[in-house]
Amino acid sequence: MYPSCGGVEEIVVRKQTLVLVAALVWTAAGVNIVRIGIVAALSVTWVWWMILSAIAVYAMFFTMFFRIVKKHLKRIYGYGDKKHCILKFFDVKAYILMGVMMTGGILLRTFHVIPDRCTAMFYTGLGGALTTAGICFGVEYISAAVKRKREKKRKMDGKLYRNYIEILKEELLPAMGCTEPIAIAYAAACAREILGKIPERAVVEASGNIVKNVKSVVVPHTGGLKGIAAAAAAGIVAGCADKELEVLSCVQESDVEAIAAYLKKTDISVVLSDTGRIFDIKITVYAGKESAVVRIADFHTNIVEKARNGEVLFAKELTQEIKESLTDRTCLTVENICRFADEVEIADIEELLERQIEYNMAIAEEGLKNPYGANIGKVLLKNAGDDIRIRMRAYAAAGSDARMNGCEMPVVIVSGSGNQGMTASVPIIVYARETGAKREKLLRALALSDLITIHLKTGIGRLSAYCGAVSAGVGAGAGIEYLRGGKEKAIAHTVVNAVAIASGIICDGAKASCAAKISQAVEAGILGYEMYEQGNEFYGGDGIVTKGVENTIRNVCRLAHDGMAQTDKEILGIMLDC
Repeated sequence: MYPSCGGVEEIVVRKQTLVLVAALVWTAAGVNIVRIGIVAALSVTWVWWMILSAIAVYAMFFTMFFRIVKKHLKRIYGYGDKKHCILKFFDVKAYILMGVMMTGGILLRTFHVIPDRCTAMFYTGLGGALTTAGICFGVEYISAAVKRKREKKRKMDGKLYRNYIEILKEELLPAMGCTEPIAIAYAAACAREILGKIPERAVVEASGNIVKNVKSVVVPHTGGLKGIAAAAAAGIVAGCADKELEVLSCVQESDVEAIAAYLKKTDISVVLSDTGRIFDIKITVYAGKESAVVRIADFHTNIVEKARNGEVLFAKELTQEIKESLTDRTCLTVENICRFADEVEIADIEELLERQIEYNMAIAEEGLKNPYGANIGKVLLKNAGDDIRIRMRAYAAAGSDARMNGCEMPVVIVSGSGNQGMTASVPIIVYARETGAKREKLLRALALSDLITIHLKTGIGRLSAYCGAVSAGVGAGAGIEYLRGGKEKAIAHTVVNAVAIASGIICDGAKASCAAKISQAVEAGILGYEMYEQGNEFYGGDGIVTKGVENTIRNVCRLAHDGMAQTDKEILGIMLDC
């Protein structure tokens, strides 16, 4: 609450105007006090020690006021873009301090408690310090205005802009079910097409991370079947290879029994791949003396080999350095992502993001409507009341509840993951609906969240022992901060704070508990922006945090990609022993 001034508290202004108001009020107060000091000074004879005393008073008070100026600027700039009460250029403590000082000054002069000589020295120094503090507010207002004007003129490089559009187009793809078993189903459907008939047996060679992410998750359109063999059987019996990550979308109800019967009677063996690649799937199918091979490497739809009866039909060179045949992601930076979100033509991203909103909110609502897995979304929502923080977490978790446990609805993925796609989008959509954010602002916030998620995952890799939901939760926190009016600095601090909180969460495969991890990742994103808005942050040297958001992101990538490589092997070993 702020003091009432006959309706003044109802006047609302932007935070930049609050800085200007602070400059005018502080300067006016300072000039008035200097005037009182000058009046007193004209009635006395000045000596050298009085001059030194006035300078000492000035130095003492300006040191104090300068700290107060910085504190108020940080508080004011922490506000969102919405308008605020004009009285908020001060906080309550400052109003109390101002009242005490004014009352004390009036009483001292009214009752002539101090001689004119002391009034001259004290008021001249105090007034000068106040005036200088007001000038500091004014300088900040002018410099910020100049900076905003320059930023409006500055446009994103055309090639970079097009790259960001392409990255979103390459990443925001529809997929049905967990993407690793779907990739197996896709490879199996392709192999069946090459063979030209239903195979009599099949061999699936899969890297450890594929095994980890397929072992415990339900394959959609299979009646609840889990595992690599089930995914391969579904692709062989009823998959539509041309639909890629929606390969099982064409499965009919009658096919479900056929898939189960085929799995029961057919020898589908699973072999742990030793190629050294994190993402590697190779399926060989046989019918009599005939055979067909399909291999996918590095990402979910990247077919690198096709063969029939030993004859190579298609081959793509694989180097030791894993490079996706996609737009170079190293062009991503938090600074440029923020600029892109501000400048992007909505028509360039609208179709992609509207589909993300439609698909991901639909499966989130399905997860809250019906029982799936551990029902994390429902557990969270049961006691949420009107708490928007809990609802953001609950809706994101509910989408994973459904997706990890056999729901056949599609999602729009990010970084090859449906869980990441939902985590990066659903909390922002829920927050936007709660606050009545404009549609355009929502789309810009989603683009920012998706790109932040992709940026973090680029150095980590598609699959890792580091939980991918953490990156998406960070993206969600940044996207919500954007909705709240945060600019590049606030978003960078949100990212750093959030990764510092949640970077210890491991990935132990796709399964029901992913929903709970998503909830925690979103909570970290929320806490990340709340910390910054309240003037708190993690500093360089606090664990893996170092100075600069890009440097901290590099540390996270190093931890996840290099440092957790052995952890990944241990996790797989534990899972295979279970």
